[in-house]
Amino acid sequence: MTAMELMKDPAYKSPELAKLLEERGPVPSLDATTDIHALRETLRQRKLELPAAGGATASDIDETDHSIPTRDGTNITVRIRRGSKSNEGPFNGVAVNVDYRLAPEIKFPILVYDCFDAVRWTAAHAGVHRGDLTKGFIVAGISAGANMACTASHLARDEKLQPPLTGVYLSIPSLLSQASVPDRFKEEYLAQE
Repeated sequence: MTAMELMKDPAYKSPELAKLLEERGPVPSLDATTDIHALRETLRQRKLELPAAGGATASDIDETDHSIPTRDGTNITVRIRRGSKSNEGPFNGVAVNVDYRLAPEIKFPILVYDCFDAVRWTAAHAGVHRGDLTKGFIVAGISAGANMACTASHLARDEKLQPPLTGVYLSIPSLLSQASVPDRFKEEYLAQE
């Protein structure tokens, strides 16, 4: 099957996804009756299982939490993950995950500012996370996090962040209205269906 055929087949499950769903069950659905706090806890627990799913053990990963200030004086948590000193891995990379404040409790644009404040903190605290930002400084996100990573990259550009970002990775962001998709790509633009 081509990638387009797979995208258009709602019944298709990759073998890897099928195995995960069999082992862990589906993620609870999201509707008007969803207990958002229980859903967040379920997703948090699943995230904790991810390193082991990739074959990593706890001794392979150094993980530390730091409380950092935001522009409104509130502290948020960033979790820093990197390979252990004995096993830094092939890329010797560092990931700084932002525990930004969430809607509906927090109003827009505070969550975006939380993310950018974490990017600024990361730029200013290389000694804390032991990263060499001259080798690469990438902001990334998935779904809503991708939207915020995109916005953070624009803020970094506009504020001339130093060291500058070297890349942006956005997975399934919602950045483009259906009306602005060029005709030659409309058949492939399925996000609104």
